[in-house]
Amino acid sequence: MSAIPTNVPRAVSGPVPVAIYTRVSTTDQVGGRFDSCASQEHLAREHINKNTDKGWYLSEVFSDPAYSGGSMKRPGMQALMRHIEIGGAKVVLIFKFERVLRNTDEWTPFRAFLKKHQCRLESPIEDLADETPIQRFNNNMRANLSEYERLNTAEKVRIKMLEQ
Repeated sequence: MSAIPTNVPRAVSGPVPVAIYTRVSTTDQVGGRFDSCASQEHLAREHINKNTDKGWYLSEVFSDPAYSGGSMKRPGMQALMRHIEIGGAKVVLIFKFERVLRNTDEWTPFRAFLKKHQCRLESPIEDLADETPIQRFNNNMRANLSEYERLNTAEKVRIKMLEQ
C-alpha cells in the first residue's frame, strides 16, 4: 500500500453550504468602515470564491448590525442557528471570532451546538480550527479575551459618563 502524496489536492466530497455571519456593536460601525457588516461580508464572499474547489457555495448571509456580542439573543444569530439546524450550513464564515460572541458562558454551548450539527466556524483571517487541544485552548482564549474587551470597554464608558 503506497501513501497518498500530500501535495495532491483532495477531491471534493460534495457541496458544502457556507453561511456568512456578520455583526457590529454600534450604529457608528454600520457604514463604510473597514469592519462594517458590508466589509465583513465582502471579505467572506471572497474567501468562499477561493474555496469553490472544496465544494463551498454561499447558502445565506446573516447579519446583526448594531448588536452587542454580549448575548447570542440577536435576530441574525438566531436565524443562523435555525439555518444550521435544518442543515443549511456546514461552515459558518465570520470575519473574526469576536463577531460571533463576547460571552464565555455562551461559547461552550455554541461550540456543542455546532458540533451536534456537524458545522464549524471559519475565518479568512484567523485559524478557528477546534480539533486539537491547543486549537480548543486558542478558541477558549479568544472567547475570554473578547469578553474581557467587552466588559472593559463598558466599564470605561460608565466611568466617562460619570465624569460628565
